[in-house]
Amino acid sequence: MGFLRTHFLSPPFLFLSLLLIVFFNGVYGAGITLINRCDYTIWPGILGNTQLESTGFELSPGAARAFQPPPGWSGRFWGRTGCSFDAATGQGSCQTADCGSNQMECNGNGATPPATLAEFTIGSGGGAMDFYDVSLVDGYNIPMMVDSTGGSGACQSTGCAADLNRRCPAELRGGEGKACRSACEAFGNPEYCCSGAYNSPAACKPSLYSEMFKSACPKSYSYAFDDASSTFTCSGADYTITFCPSSASQKSEKDPSNGGDGPSVTFNSSWLPDFITGDGSSKTMALSSALNLVVEATGSFARTMRKWTIVSALLLLCFLSLVPDEGSRFHAKADGDADEVVDPPKVEEKIGAVPHGLSTDSDVVKRESESISKRSLRGSAEKFEFQAEVSRLMDIIINSLYSNKDIFLRELISNASDALDKIRFLSLTDKEILGEGDNSKLEIQIKLDKANKVLSIRDRGIGMTKEDLIKNLGTIAKSGTSAFVEKMQTSGDLNLIGQFGVGFYSVYLVADYVEVISKHNDDKQHVWESKADGAFAISEDTWNEPLGRGTEIRLHLRDEAQEYLEEGKLKDLVKRYSEFINFPIYIWGSKEIDVDVPADEDESNDEEAPPESSSEEEEDDAEKSEDDEAEKSKTKKVKETIYEWELLNDVKAIWLRSPKEVTEEEYTKFYHSLAKDFSDDKPMSWSHFNAEGDVEFKAVLFVPPKAPHDLYESYYNSKKSNLKLYVRRVFISDEFDELLPKYLNFLLGLVDSDTLPLNVSREMLQQHSSLKTIKKKLIRKALDMIRKIAEEDPDEFSDKEKKAAEKSSDDDEKKGQYSRFWNEFGKSIKLGIIEDATNRNRLAKLLRFESSKSDGKLISLDQYISRMKSGQKDIFYITGSSKEQLEKSPFLERLKKKNYEVIFFTDPVDEYLMQYLMDYEDKKFQNVSKEGLKLGKDSKDKELKESFKDLTKWWKTALSFDNVDDVKVSNRLDNTPCVVVTSKYGWSANMERIMQSQTLSDASKQAYMRGKRVLEINPRHPIIKDLRERIVKDSEDEGAKHAAKLMYQTALLESGFILSDPKDFASQIYDTVKTSLNISPDATIEEEDEAEVVETGSKAAEAEDTIKSETADEGVKDEL
Repeated sequence: MGFLRTHFLSPPFLFLSLLLIVFFNGVYGAGITLINRCDYTIWPGILGNTQLESTGFELSPGAARAFQPPPGWSGRFWGRTGCSFDAATGQGSCQTADCGSNQMECNGNGATPPATLAEFTIGSGGGAMDFYDVSLVDGYNIPMMVDSTGGSGACQSTGCAADLNRRCPAELRGGEGKACRSACEAFGNPEYCCSGAYNSPAACKPSLYSEMFKSACPKSYSYAFDDASSTFTCSGADYTITFCPSSASQKSEKDPSNGGDGPSVTFNSSWLPDFITGDGSSKTMALSSALNLVVEATGSFARTMRKWTIVSALLLLCFLSLVPDEGSRFHAKADGDADEVVDPPKVEEKIGAVPHGLSTDSDVVKRESESISKRSLRGSAEKFEFQAEVSRLMDIIINSLYSNKDIFLRELISNASDALDKIRFLSLTDKEILGEGDNSKLEIQIKLDKANKVLSIRDRGIGMTKEDLIKNLGTIAKSGTSAFVEKMQTSGDLNLIGQFGVGFYSVYLVADYVEVISKHNDDKQHVWESKADGAFAISEDTWNEPLGRGTEIRLHLRDEAQEYLEEGKLKDLVKRYSEFINFPIYIWGSKEIDVDVPADEDESNDEEAPPESSSEEEEDDAEKSEDDEAEKSKTKKVKETIYEWELLNDVKAIWLRSPKEVTEEEYTKFYHSLAKDFSDDKPMSWSHFNAEGDVEFKAVLFVPPKAPHDLYESYYNSKKSNLKLYVRRVFISDEFDELLPKYLNFLLGLVDSDTLPLNVSREMLQQHSSLKTIKKKLIRKALDMIRKIAEEDPDEFSDKEKKAAEKSSDDDEKKGQYSRFWNEFGKSIKLGIIEDATNRNRLAKLLRFESSKSDGKLISLDQYISRMKSGQKDIFYITGSSKEQLEKSPFLERLKKKNYEVIFFTDPVDEYLMQYLMDYEDKKFQNVSKEGLKLGKDSKDKELKESFKDLTKWWKTALSFDNVDDVKVSNRLDNTPCVVVTSKYGWSANMERIMQSQTLSDASKQAYMRGKRVLEINPRHPIIKDLRERIVKDSEDEGAKHAAKLMYQTALLESGFILSDPKDFASQIYDTVKTSLNISPDATIEEEDEAEVVETGSKAAEAEDTIKSETADEGVKDEL
């Protein structure tokens, strides 16, 4: 036996054994093959916590494709149907289960319901179980089966082979009958979506619709809280996902326990499929399709080796591990059938205390005695197994549920806040329950012990009894908060955070061993401890400091998580996630201060004596100085490190108070805290409100004084929002497009809801109709706040209102504030008109612009309409690159003469804006550079059109090669002979210029969208009159044709167009200049005399020698 201990249990042997196990059991994940048995093409989509070699591809009838997910992979597969993708651009979409990426690859996007889903969580190696199911929670679009091969355990087939599209009730049909929606998607009611008051298995029961799904497909998940019989487990298997399987696929399933004669029904442990859906941010090594067969063969070999080699190795190691050895300790399980070796942690000093050396033998004896007592008590502790198979689900919680390690502190602080809320609530009816002294302080404390790598979080909340520790920390999704809410649900003062019972387990993201010390008023102090290895132990606590009441959680941090022992890191996390928790949060921290201490006598004597005075006056001054120094105590400054509690959440949650109670200074301070802006600038405006109804929430919105420099540079790419989402004062995220549209992303603020439903992780909100309600209310309040800025600006008043304002107040603080807002954020309002059809009219009221009558000031559409001429039906506008250019435009000549006002749009986005803003207050918009301008009837217009009919017809023929659609007599010109206008629905000249400047512009699209050009002539202009007389006399007059073409090209330039052939235009200008100077058209350009100079041989040689000599001289100079 000693030989065994010496050799077989030596480190090299154990290392090699472990290496064999890791090689055979951890390298290969399960193989998953997708097969299309449909008689039509499908496009499978894939979403997982780690991206596979493809996230979306085409699968023809009868085709198959294999994947090799890595160990620990969690994700889902689905089939898209009715897809169409452009061969050139790759863009397209699908009729059902589209993933919204606009491409064949889904790129991290999930399926749009309705969609049949195959969900997997692959074991992390070491014989760990795989979890899989087929879910109809998001509806149904295609038959699907999942089969396993080569595995061990209760491996079964599952899926839905029935055609639910044919059986789908009319009210659930989607996609023209090509898919069947879930009742949640169809109706959005909480009882169908298992949300709100129905957000628990006890409250949310199967509906008639989900029972219809379950009846057709008994082994599929039919609704969010379906029973565990729809989830299956298997170890070491490969899987096949078959789309459109045959009806025999379900019948072929046999129960291995009865020889395969009957159907298998296995009820597994509770497992929620929604836990495993990750966002797939990391990438893994992609396997090419050519290696699929190799991988499949290798996987088969690995499975065979796992069945025999691993079993043999494990049996041998287990046998050797049972050999008696000094120092071995056994940890009995609750049932007493087996023992388990436990390695209790080292005895540590009090967390946060400054360690001191042991000075006496009695101290050593005392400490060793305490250590022995501690080990003895732990050895006698009661041992339990996690009731919800935490050992299996821990990979899901750590790897999928929480994508960010930092949130563990948020979860623990949230739990502490819940405990404090409970004791505060109970103290309302029983004041003695709080106790006295420190116990009455409802606060949260954070300590760190770098020496022992321990981080502790303590609260003086309600605490937990022994039974509470077993029930609340031994079961997933069974938290004490949920039970407390059920018990006290009639009271309206509870706002407890943890409702799923898994937040606590996020500690294992950073810790490998956790102690929970808790004291309840009705029980003794106990310790709960676990390594999350499937078991935990509970014992009475007689060695730690008495808590009085409350809970302390000690995290023994992993080596890779030592950053959480830094004060700065913890302070940042509290500021980010828990700044507005109801209770004060303190951290035990150190800081250096200057302390006055007596100076050493030797130091005083060593000080330099003052120089002897050369005069009586200097001697007197020296005597006075000596007297003053004598009066002062002889001290010096030294640095001293002190430890104290530092408050971390000193910013108050002002949104919880009534808006009438909050001062302007408090709003400004709160804005600076949110914006991390430490300047003296005040926000332009703010809106503080409480929303009631179906969804209750509180919000504060701010308009910043200035726009960020990159506000529009990353407009469509940035996910981060300036609006923070809190649930019961716990920060959730600032990356929610669902709360505010992008055009309002310049607003700062927060939303806090007590009723907003959460998923098991606070990082991912459930897709819920309440988000749409919140968004709708936020938009309305935001637009009202911006409108209020305009209403309070004296510059926006009418003349009558300005006089009244001057009489009532002399306060000019708000004068010009909307102009400042428009200069900073006006483009966002325009983008809102383009993107938000629902609020287009509200946004249009906020538009500001200059006009031909505004004298450099900004006006609104309402102001424009108020001063429209009698009989004017349209709102006139013109677009261009600058106000100065537009003021000189020939299109305004007749309008100005008739005293019409024209709006100037000079921002490039204005061209897009006016494509969406077709009318306002029943007034149509009319671009004065396009066809259709009506300025009232003129009795002479008809006569002029008739008299110039010959000229317009002749001119149109002469310009036929220049793509001129028509030549007409104009009603908009006064001093200019002619202009070029575009058709009503084509691009304007300014839009053509903008599109031609785009880097990736499409020339073919430009040709299609370019409006038809119409030449409008001024019949009163002398040039036009003379040209008419010429063509009446001789329609073949070459001079007239030359003039007509030149005038058209000049009109193009003046109308804002870009000439397609500038060279031709320049040649015509030069010909015209020749004619005006009486130069013959046949005059030729004088040619230059060219005289070739040839150097003689001798001169060339002399020149070459000179160059060489000069080069050598320069080289010498460089050397010197």
